[in-house]
Amino acid sequence: MAPSIIEFWEQERNESDRSLSISGAAIIDQQLKELLESYFIVAPKETKSLFSSTGALGALGVRNQIAYVIGLIDKTTYLDIRLIQKIRNKFAHSHLRIDFSEPKVSGLASSLEIPQWVGEPGDNDPESPRGMFFSGVRGVLWHLVTEQARLKKEGRRQSPEGIFPFGGRSGIEFNL
Repeated sequence: MAPSIIEFWEQERNESDRSLSISGAAIIDQQLKELLESYFIVAPKETKSLFSSTGALGALGVRNQIAYVIGLIDKTTYLDIRLIQKIRNKFAHSHLRIDFSEPKVSGLASSLEIPQWVGEPGDNDPESPRGMFFSGVRGVLWHLVTEQARLKKEGRRQSPEGIFPFGGRSGIEFNL
């Protein structure tokens, strides 16, 4: 696992609910970006533009959709990321102090599909909405990191120039 994930687990274990929700969504956003970059051809300028804050893939929700529709994540992971994003938005856009016991937040957290093996010994109250959120984030991260490792093992996709040297397509027959 990337050091940032381990740091997240250690750092956020004792932080506020607001911090956990925002940081959890942020690290998933970062891992989705890295997963997509692992899938894309090597094109640094274009990739940087796509992932900029104003780029087509600058938002967590869009990155999640793209990863799902191109088959990098399954539907359960896709839906869990949507729930984590909604929880993050509840905390980030509330002017009031809220926590995971707030009914709308706890309802979203209890809807996460959490694999049983994601919990760790010593977790504080894993059945609480906060514990379910924390485990849900860990489960999603596990999926994203393992898929990224699989893609790296397979190697980067070839650019169109590698498929069609010098951009020419002469001599290729298309049977339509």
